[in-house]
Amino acid sequence: MRKSGLVGHMAIVCTGYRYAAVAICAGIYRGPGKDDLVRPDKQSLQGTYVFKLGGADFGNKPQTIVGMLTTDGSSQVNSGLADWNDNTVVNNGNGRSSPLPVSGSYILSSDGQGAMTLNIGPAQLHFAMFVVSGGLFRLLCTDPNNRLLGQFEMQQTPQGGFQTMDGHYTFLLENGGRAGVFGMGGELDLGPLGALRGCATLTGVGPYSELEPIQGTRGIQMNGRGTLDVEFFVRPYASDANYSFATYMVSPTRMYMIETDTQATYAGLA
Repeated sequence: MRKSGLVGHMAIVCTGYRYAAVAICAGIYRGPGKDDLVRPDKQSLQGTYVFKLGGADFGNKPQTIVGMLTTDGSSQVNSGLADWNDNTVVNNGNGRSSPLPVSGSYILSSDGQGAMTLNIGPAQLHFAMFVVSGGLFRLLCTDPNNRLLGQFEMQQTPQGGFQTMDGHYTFLLENGGRAGVFGMGGELDLGPLGALRGCATLTGVGPYSELEPIQGTRGIQMNGRGTLDVEFFVRPYASDANYSFATYMVSPTRMYMIETDTQATYAGLA
């Protein structure tokens, strides 16, 4: 008698503070001639994807990369750009004004698994690749000196390109994407003419802090990369704190953020 169980395709990525990352793909055999993993539609990835990678560098220090890239639907990453914060060193010390170029290549089988090589600035990174759909895939770095993982979402570009960042965003940022570290979360209401409201909570090695945005500046390019600078009033210390970010729009209502000052390595989705 054949027993049935879980049916489907799972891509699982696990991280821990003291354990290496592990990736598992599981398909459930349901009988002769059945293969749940074969999905030919996953073979073609074509378009622009916005991504975030997080983890630790060779010294076990937090690092995170946020950017965008364009694939040709066959095997090539034709172009892209990214901001890389490696333990507060941004873009190899050149800062937010000098995003890194991205290129590369990939191979993909009919079951949605594959491999991708990315050249981000002078660095070459290698990944195991797991495709969820034509609009979403996930990567796990296989290089011994870079513990990175993350996901890539197809960009939904409005007609005429991105013209504004105005909108209400709920954000959650983590420090390098590592388990057991600290983060920042909250809301930002980016109104017309530079208006800014919201609230945030910051957790760290001491008591958590409540942040109230006082003022800020922002800018956006038609390709979706932008900049955001926010001055917060920090309670209970009655002091101000300034944070700078590069932003990458997934759609007119969603974006990835990466810290580009020299305080921490916060990055995440808003």
